Amino acid sequence: MLGLRVRVGSAALLVGLVLAVTGFDHGTAQCGSIGKVALSLVDVGGRPAPGLSVNPSSVSSTAVNSATELCSGNHTSATLYAASGYDFNGPFGVAADPSGNIWITNHYGDTVTELPAGNYTTPVVYAGSSYDFVMPIGIAVDANGNIWITSNHGNAVTELPAGDFTSPVVYTGSSYGFNDPFGVAVDPDGNIWITNENGNSVTELLSGDYTRPVVYSGSNYGFSGPRGVAADADGNIWITNEYGNSLTELPAGNYTNPAVYSGSDYGFNSPPGVAADPAGNIWITNESANSVTELPAGNYTNPTLYSLY
Repeated sequence: MLGLRVRVGSAALLVGLVLAVTGFDHGTAQCGSIGKVALSLVDVGGRPAPGLSVNPSSVSSTAVNSATELCSGNHTSATLYAASGYDFNGPFGVAADPSGNIWITNHYGDTVTELPAGNYTTPVVYAGSSYDFVMPIGIAVDANGNIWITSNHGNAVTELPAGDFTSPVVYTGSSYGFNDPFGVAVDPDGNIWITNENGNSVTELLSGDYTRPVVYSGSNYGFSGPRGVAADADGNIWITNEYGNSLTELPAGNYTNPAVYSGSDYGFNSPPGVAADPAGNIWITNESANSVTELPAGNYTNPTLYSLY
């Protein structure tokens, strides 16, 4: 799994996350259901999306205000979704829920678009004051199908409850420590993790009581412009520090004893995105270096660097 550069018309795009997904059945999509590839794209002049979530088939692109589906087993065959009904405006984060619906944040439109499984040409757009979307950016889905969205300039996180997406719950206030919340991820225990890009902190919303946040900050965490966040299968939390050119690991069961990975061997250069694959390898995108770094499972201090050129 390598990062890559593609072109749409004259606009160059940078992959923010590439993560293969196997064994995922999202219903009667246009080109099958297993082994889709998730991509999150933005124009090179913009700010690439972090590793926000696992998405079986779609791409969001701010360069052309569209979403693209890559067919399983034939990634050169694609379906482009780009029309006024989708309300795409700076599409950024992308995720898939357990039912196979595709969710996309519209960073400049203050909306979220849902492409219903089996009928992607009939989008549903969520907008309005009750959602409190202010430049929404990060998006993730928990095991119960609840949708989680960060409002980067609203200092809030919105939950769309499964089965009732029109009754949003908005989490905000000083106790949450939100300061330009960016990335969002869900760990195996159902806890929600949010990076605070300008707060140099990470907020955890505890499963079962999201109103009891825990905020992690301090020099020992190495947070410097934290953006991407991902949880691996063991419950370790991984955070990219775009301004610090480093990666922070919060070990499962011992989040207050972080490990910070940095140095020339890692090749980190404005890293925005992070993802964990099923084998436990950690993948990081390097925005300013046009490269991708792999930390092999069980041997995180022996990175492999993949260059785009």
